[in-house]
Amino acid sequence: MGAYLIQLSVYNQSGELVTTLATFGMDTAITSFTLQNGAITTDSQTVQILYGGMILGTWDATNSIGAKVTAGTYFIKVQSTDPRGGVITVTKDVTVNIAHRALHWGVVMVPNPINLNQTTQARFLIGASGGQLTQANIRIYTVTAEMLRTSLTSNPGNPGEVDWDMSGGSIASGIYIAAVEIHSANGIIGRKILRVEIIH
Repeated sequence: MGAYLIQLSVYNQSGELVTTLATFGMDTAITSFTLQNGAITTDSQTVQILYGGMILGTWDATNSIGAKVTAGTYFIKVQSTDPRGGVITVTKDVTVNIAHRALHWGVVMVPNPINLNQTTQARFLIGASGGQLTQANIRIYTVTAEMLRTSLTSNPGNPGEVDWDMSGGSIASGIYIAAVEIHSANGIIGRKILRVEIIH
């Protein structure tokens, strides 16, 4: 390990850390660097961080959990820390503007209608294009907009499945409304309303 601790990081315009790309040692501080590409406009594009012709790191417009960041200006920061704690920081900006395809998704409840004399278990199946789905939340309402269930959440490890256990409750026969909300790593990406029927 060299005398200087080098850290490559990406920050957003609010100064929040988006991701750390690399940490390594070098004999000298990095006082300047170049970017091979200063804009990311497609899912497959990356930015290479170069120092004296050597690649220090690469950023593919993802955050610390691997999800694509939203459009905007981001800052590549190269920080060199000497053994006494002295810090040299160099920053360059990168523009991210990836044109995302429209999200196509759908939801069904199986079975629908559900006969509680035969089963008390229903499952919502959610399909979404592009693999962006990370979680789904469903609230059940009566047709008069009274909330029946505060929230059902997708099964761990399978964001496209939400189970509804109706055992132990006294749910009347009738039509209900399922308000479905799907999330990606960046927040809510879609909402739908599904009509469900319960019979005894």
